[in-house]
Amino acid sequence: MKVEALLDAKDLFEEVIENEEPKITENDPESVREHKAWSKKNKEAMGILVLSLKAEQAIIYKGIKKAKDIWNEIKLRFEGAVEDRKIDIMLELTSLKKSQSESIEEYLTRAQRLCRQMNELGKTVTERELVRYIIEGLPDTFESIVLPLSTNRAIPLVDLKQTLLNFEKKMLREERNSRHTRLMKKHPVRSRANGKSYDQHRSEHAKISKESDKKEFAFTLHEEDTDDALTEWHLDSACTSHMTPDETWLVNKKVENKIISVAEEGRNIESICRGELKTITMDEASKNVKLKNVLCVPKLRCNLLSVPSTVKSGNEVVLNEKGAFIYSEDGELICTGKLKENMFIVNLTPRKSESEDEACFQTNANTYEIWDRRLGHVNFEYLKAMLSKQMVRGLEKLKGKIEICDSCIKGKMTRRPYENSYSETTKDPLELLHIDLCGPMKITSLGGKKYILTVVDQFTRRYFVEFIKTKDEVPGVLQKLINKRENELNSTVKRIRSDNG
Repeated sequence: MKVEALLDAKDLFEEVIENEEPKITENDPESVREHKAWSKKNKEAMGILVLSLKAEQAIIYKGIKKAKDIWNEIKLRFEGAVEDRKIDIMLELTSLKKSQSESIEEYLTRAQRLCRQMNELGKTVTERELVRYIIEGLPDTFESIVLPLSTNRAIPLVDLKQTLLNFEKKMLREERNSRHTRLMKKHPVRSRANGKSYDQHRSEHAKISKESDKKEFAFTLHEEDTDDALTEWHLDSACTSHMTPDETWLVNKKVENKIISVAEEGRNIESICRGELKTITMDEASKNVKLKNVLCVPKLRCNLLSVPSTVKSGNEVVLNEKGAFIYSEDGELICTGKLKENMFIVNLTPRKSESEDEACFQTNANTYEIWDRRLGHVNFEYLKAMLSKQMVRGLEKLKGKIEICDSCIKGKMTRRPYENSYSETTKDPLELLHIDLCGPMKITSLGGKKYILTVVDQFTRRYFVEFIKTKDEVPGVLQKLINKRENELNSTVKRIRSDNG
């Protein structure tokens, strides 16, 4: 289609592809000019057609001299593929179904893309047909709206899209409300219209407040009960202790029966024991984490991770739109969480094996020695500078005094240079010459030389290089070089040193 449009724009399609080649008549200059003009346009059309193909496709039409023949061959070759593509897209469009994970926006975009592909292949799909395919592909959750839409197939696509988007928002809102966290007051509001005086109310209030200090509170109630819920821990800023319904996870357990006040009005649940829980974070860090003072509450619907307890242990909890982040006292990231249904979830799975590398939700030692190791035994002056400028989180809480460790001492040791085992000095040129012969070389020079003779003067460090063909030339070349140097310097060679080469 694009190639046809290009040929048509250059006035080549009608004259070269659709019409026949003009014939040359004898003694008719006009027919010769027409044929010459046609030949020029034919070459231009052939160039456009061939350049529109891939290299491996273009070579097939190498011997063809007319653009019309190339066009017919291409049409014959690819027309069948186009028809097959039409059938495939039409089948996909007629069997269109919205998947469960697909949003309405994505579903409509997919349908419109298929419609556009059909139109490009020459098969027109009307808006009314597209509306019908979209409505028939909706799942059972849209059953209440499918029937009214089916009876009104003349609805414009824009109105259909807005109707489906509004219905989707309504469904999501209802689902969120049905599973949403219910937050209630700690204590029911008492009406003062019961005949009691102000002093009696104040006395009662003081009594309730005193009793509440001994109680535990859990304000998050989650209705969901899935396999993921077993490892999901809900961050609760109002929960006074870490809580779990599964007693089998706990170690070092102690019996502790406590009344837990929950968000649901008029309902309390009871704990049966308290202990420690060893877990592994299910994120990229995959750290070992120990939770202390975890209450086991069998009737609890989910695991609760207490923010106050975590913070009291010296850790830092950061909650933002990116998720939840828990840092240790020294600034190390312990674990991360995600925002799910307006609740921050941290995934922890229980572990039974012991591990020395344990990032606990408790205060850890924060000394110069530890930071010295973490920073690769950095210079203590740099450590002090980072401390004063607060460049590293957790570094400002350093304890203890600076002590230089063995690794620092060994790492900063330097070796004294070795003295030369032999050192010989000369006072004059030609007092000592060093001679060496290199070769034979695999590749000879242009002059047929295969060996290189080098002579170095110990005093001046001057080099002399001679190229020779064979080894037996060395004495003569060397004697000639020595005589020349002795005449130049008015001196004689005292010693010669070589490696017997």
